[in-house]
Amino acid sequence: EARADRPEVKVMAAYDDDQKMLHALVWNYALEPPPGYRVKVIVRNLQGKQWTLRRLVLDTATASNQENDRMRPARTETLDGVTEASDSLDLPSYGVALLALKRAR
Repeated sequence: EARADRPEVKVMAAYDDDQKMLHALVWNYALEPPPGYRVKVIVRNLQGKQWTLRRLVLDTATASNQENDRMRPARTETLDGVTEASDSLDLPSYGVALLALKRAR
C-alpha cells in the first residue's frame, strides 16, 4: 500500500521481485500551482539484511527538456539491518521524486 497524508501529494509504489527492488514515485501536482511541502516517505516491512536507498529529484527550475539534465541524484545511502526505511524531502510545486530501494543481501 502506498499513500500520502495530504491530498495534494501523490505516491505510487511497485516492487520488482526479480530485481529485488522497490520504486516509489512521489509528486506534487494540481490544476493551480500547489505550495511546496515537506514530505516524509516511510517504507515498512523490508525483508533482507542490507538495502541501498537512492533518491532522484526532478529539477523543475532548469530550462532543459532533456531528462538527463532534469533528473538529479539527491541521496544514496546503504542501510544495514533495517526493516524500515524513511526519507524526508522538500517537494516544491510541481515537484517529482523517485525513491529506489534495492536489496543488496
